[in-house]
Amino acid sequence: LPETPKPMILLRVLTVSSLLLDYIVVSVEGVDTQSTCEAVRQGTSGRITCYYSEDIRQTHRDFSVRWYGYHNDDKSVAVVTCSWLNVQDVTCVAEPGYTYGEVSNTFVVSIRNVTNQFLGRYACLGVHFAADKIIPCFLNASEELVPPSEIHQINSTYESTTISWRDNNTRNNGTTYQVRYKPLWSDEYTSVDAVQSSFTNFTIVGLVPGSDYNVSVRVLRADGESSDWSTGTVARTK
Repeated sequence: LPETPKPMILLRVLTVSSLLLDYIVVSVEGVDTQSTCEAVRQGTSGRITCYYSEDIRQTHRDFSVRWYGYHNDDKSVAVVTCSWLNVQDVTCVAEPGYTYGEVSNTFVVSIRNVTNQFLGRYACLGVHFAADKIIPCFLNASEELVPPSEIHQINSTYESTTISWRDNNTRNNGTTYQVRYKPLWSDEYTSVDAVQSSFTNFTIVGLVPGSDYNVSVRVLRADGESSDWSTGTVARTK
């Protein structure tokens, strides 16, 4: 008799606001299993979508979605567990913060408000699926950047001004800043990158002596996210 194809499971983490992080294709018991992970912003909704090669309504396999956090071992928590009472009725139990939809060859678990407690590895498991051979995806999240505050001038010369500001975000190695300035009579800003080593101080050079400038700052992150521009402050050269 021909060998019966073994089932496969696809795991994909999707969000409303997302940035693609990784793409992996691996072999699971002779069947390709494909996983994609996307980053989310904290405070937005997210969802975990499981794709099966069969209609679970027809095969009546018990199944679950498990969260591993950032553990390096196989310790996990079932955030949604589903079992069949009979050929028509499936019962699912979800942990707080998770909801779920109908099951067929797909199964969607939603997270309404993604916070730190929801981050980490997820895997979609089912009866007769080898969990140790399924490559899970990571649900990561970034903070929404807020503009710097307390922008003020701390020094000036005839052709330069030094400003400082307060960063209200959690600093990391990918954080840098951008400064923009314009004469008060102008509508056009000039923008310059403030190198990370300067932290929250920056000196603007090449200015006109005895002139007033409107200066504002924003935060940039390595993943391409940026805050809004801060409220401007007036800086004057000597």
